[in-house]
Amino acid sequence: MKRTLLLALAATTILLTGFADAQRGRPQEGPLSEPSLSERSGTPTRPPGERRPAPHEPRRISLELDFEPAGRPVAADHVVVRFANEMPDWQRRQVVTAAGGAGFRPARRDVFTRVDVAPGDSVDGLLARLSGVAGVVSAEPDPLCWAPAIRAVTSVASAAAAADFTDPLFPLQWTLQRIRLPEAVERNGTGGGGVIVAVLDTGVAFGGGGGFPSRRGLDLEGASFLPGLDLVDGGPPFDDGSGSENPSSPRFGHGTFVAAQIVAQVNNGISGAGVAPRVTILPVRVLGTGGFGTFSDVAEGIDFAVAHGAKVINMSLGGSEGAGFLQAAVQRAAAAGVVLVASAGNEADEPEPPDDVGFPARYQQVIAVGASGFDDQRVDYSNTGPGLEIMAPAGENAGTEVGNGLPDGAVAPSFVHFPASGETLYSTFVANGTSFSAPQVAGGAALLIALGVEDPEVLRDLLQVTVRDLDAAGFDEQTGHGLLDLLEAHRGLGFSF
Repeated sequence: MKRTLLLALAATTILLTGFADAQRGRPQEGPLSEPSLSERSGTPTRPPGERRPAPHEPRRISLELDFEPAGRPVAADHVVVRFANEMPDWQRRQVVTAAGGAGFRPARRDVFTRVDVAPGDSVDGLLARLSGVAGVVSAEPDPLCWAPAIRAVTSVASAAAAADFTDPLFPLQWTLQRIRLPEAVERNGTGGGGVIVAVLDTGVAFGGGGGFPSRRGLDLEGASFLPGLDLVDGGPPFDDGSGSENPSSPRFGHGTFVAAQIVAQVNNGISGAGVAPRVTILPVRVLGTGGFGTFSDVAEGIDFAVAHGAKVINMSLGGSEGAGFLQAAVQRAAAAGVVLVASAGNEADEPEPPDDVGFPARYQQVIAVGASGFDDQRVDYSNTGPGLEIMAPAGENAGTEVGNGLPDGAVAPSFVHFPASGETLYSTFVANGTSFSAPQVAGGAALLIALGVEDPEVLRDLLQVTVRDLDAAGFDEQTGHGLLDLLEAHRGLGFSF
């Protein structure tokens, strides 16, 4: 379905048409993503066309973007098959050929295999022919996933520095103040140092290489990154059913915004603050242009993150259907001692809302994070249900204020890229959605892990029992256990002051 995204740009050097006023009604949703992941680290450069913002009057553009895929949300060009471990490749090829498959592509870690659907065939037809074949342990469709649609994005202007943070935009980050990050930092000076946090998303602008973006995002110059993995570029195309996409539409750095909420540098006089600025970010690109991906890529991304030392995996993405291979990857990660965090989803205010959080947040091993507003109530779009676990603030409408000049949403640096002109605007933005609640929990988990709380279940219990209750006493399906409270979590470790 089509949604409208409202962007407010903090620079007048970019000339666009179709300006809209974000105050005219509630901004609607729409996903945007980086065109690619910069896989290689190195000295950041600024190629022609990439500009730092100027403090001009914000302007807003209205974009029509695809969000949810039409029809059944599964990849149309392949299915996912688990063969018996002892079956050699030549025999797998025979099975695929006999079933009418067009070819097969083993996952990088060879846990499962993508079997291509031949022209004129269908996913259901191929699955039916593979079902019950000797040596085929399972055959499933590959569900689509997507970045939970952003309610709105708008740029922000400078503000007076906070007493404990020199970052000029920290006073606008009421979300971080609401989870009591400053009080937690007084008790925990690690900044999450030594902890690797994998960000499975649209990619992160962390610099180096010839691909876009080729420089580090704003306020990420001092952050630590590992090279990561791109599971989208160079991969096979698939029909996500979302219809034609406008290749000239501006793209918002969803993954960069998510990562910056965790690792934006503090006390450097730039932008705002991150929850755990000393962690090392492992970028894993599983979502492509338009914000779509497949759960087979997410499953591979989880395995890659575990193999490369991640202690926390943030997944600001979701889908309406689960998959056995995805659940298996989640279970392997949890068994390896990894904390998994995912957004609950933003469909609760749809005409036909889901009865639970999306996948992978719905899996028992994953911390499902919903979004609360400035009033500490669940925002209308945040998914509810028995799988919801914890809330973190992300606001309701990034194009408005909640009082005292505070923007109604999460504040973090990222970028907007304009394919038509090749220009890129790096700035600080406000955005809404459970996508931006999840990294607050992931960053908080990293702070606690840096203090030695490495058992995922112990950490999870600590977060649950130290939340601030928002609705009915104890757990409820509207707000889970309650609002993330990093001060109380640290008090739970024995910090009594």
